Amino acid sequence: PVTIPQLKATRDKEAATLKRYLTLQRQIRSREALVENLHQEIEFVDQRIVRTLEVLEALEGDAGRLQKEYSAMMRVALRQKLNQSALLFLFSAQSMNDAFRRWQFLRQFERYRARQARLILETQRTLSEKTTSLAERRKEKQQMLSALEIEQIQSQGELIKKDGLLKSLKSDERKLAGELGRQQEAQNKLNNAIESIIQQEIATYRDWE
Repeated sequence: PVTIPQLKATRDKEAATLKRYLTLQRQIRSREALVENLHQEIEFVDQRIVRTLEVLEALEGDAGRLQKEYSAMMRVALRQKLNQSALLFLFSAQSMNDAFRRWQFLRQFERYRARQARLILETQRTLSEKTTSLAERRKEKQQMLSALEIEQIQSQGELIKKDGLLKSLKSDERKLAGELGRQQEAQNKLNNAIESIIQQEIATYRDWE
């Protein structure tokens, strides 16, 4: 026979399962939001990596232009029959003023070239470090995303199991409640029958008196 404690135990288990089921649903929604955010962050990092690589490529072009400018300056010097010597360039001056201007030109050009080359190298190094840092950051985000997706799959699996258990418990509850109702009805009928017999016996006893 079905007892009230059995029905209560089934309902308590159903309530606990429902609570876990709702908790899983909230966790899944929360992870879905995190997954979406991570996808967006990875896309953002990818865009920054692309932009950084584009800047590095442009800097390499700048370095190439500097080299071409220096080569062009040397060709001009050669056309002026300076050979490849800055000293000859200075000594071939027509006057001291001319030599001083040539010396200033060479010094300023070399300083400009050295400064530009240094800036380009420093920027290239900084951007290379930034690219490495961005790649590491992307790797970390991807690892987090993979872990979240695994957790999401596990939670979805547990949710399906809990859903099945919840349906089973609800079915058991309905069966137990029905059986308990039938038992109660049968008990009531039995009680009524016993009460009827007792009343009949009492009436018969009174008739004998």
